[in-house]
Amino acid sequence: MVDRESRDDLLFELRFRLGDDESLRFATCGPWVVASDLPEDSLEVLLERTLRVRAAEVQQRLFEQPVTEPVAIYLFSADSYERRHRELFGRPPGTPFGYWSATHRRVVVNGSTGGGTLLHELVHVMVEDDLPHAPPWFDEGLSALHEATTLDDMGRVRGISNWRQLQLSRLLTQRASGLLEELVSGRLESGAHDALARYLVFFLQERGVLADTCARFRRQRDVDVAALLCELLGHESLDEVEIDFREWVTG
Repeated sequence: MVDRESRDDLLFELRFRLGDDESLRFATCGPWVVASDLPEDSLEVLLERTLRVRAAEVQQRLFEQPVTEPVAIYLFSADSYERRHRELFGRPPGTPFGYWSATHRRVVVNGSTGGGTLLHELVHVMVEDDLPHAPPWFDEGLSALHEATTLDDMGRVRGISNWRQLQLSRLLTQRASGLLEELVSGRLESGAHDALARYLVFFLQERGVLADTCARFRRQRDVDVAALLCELLGHESLDEVEIDFREWVTG
């Protein structure tokens, strides 16, 4: 259950910190405390589609421990994103899209990037609170999976293909094998890492074992990822998993 007193305190803090700016709007939804300068109708669409529907469904289906400690969400327009970030935090944002700061329990998002970026960052929060020992590639892959989603006939959030597939296709063309071993061992470069991580998690979703993967990372601190992938996907080696993965991507 959300700590409502802490959430109300955070809402008061955000209102105080941001001052009497009439262009700002404030809202709460579960553990999320939102401050935004987006137009009212645009903000309401993001609150409904991303927080009330998609974030809630992902939280319920893939995670056991709900987010209970409030999180500040700063959701700014493209025109004000960098300026407001400098005013609030004394430095430019490190990304034009958005980020999650576990230290400060805040999400900052360029609202022009849409609900996908926001949901990406909210999944990072869920992983932090429920799967703290999950490997970084899985944290990033699961979050990135939710950059582009649809709802199936049962109302479940499903990741779909997005712009990262082009990055992945180039990577698969350049490298004939050994990519998954480099990914799970943390030796892959960042840009390629993110695309491969997203599509590996996408692959787990399509094979019906994503929830099982989350459960294993929740129960075990030091998971042998290669062995886990082989077990869940019915293969004898990580090389076999990669062959199956590549056929799925290119098929």
